[in-house]
Amino acid sequence: MNRIDNLAKARAARTSRGTRMPRLLKPLTSLLTDQKETLQRVSKYAPSQLATFQSAFQGVRGKAIKAKCLECVNFERKMVETCEISGCPLWLYRPYQHQKAKAPAE
Repeated sequence: MNRIDNLAKARAARTSRGTRMPRLLKPLTSLLTDQKETLQRVSKYAPSQLATFQSAFQGVRGKAIKAKCLECVNFERKMVETCEISGCPLWLYRPYQHQKAKAPAE
């Protein structure tokens, strides 16, 4: 290994600790057919959410959760915030929560 490789490794180690650096995302050209159809549907019905879905398909976990929740409630942000489907595995992690919500009483 040469000196440049060592410097690159050291820089990568420093940036991976303590600061959030953008991840290497997989290219959108390698999307599956279903994912391409979803992006077309989102661009038609909710173009403001297109970047969220693109990031989700590139492997960003938080964006994937947000995209799934938005898709579940027909792209209605307010419906995600007030979601009462506590049986959903993503319910505790859903976006747009103003405070930690408790599970609804049964």
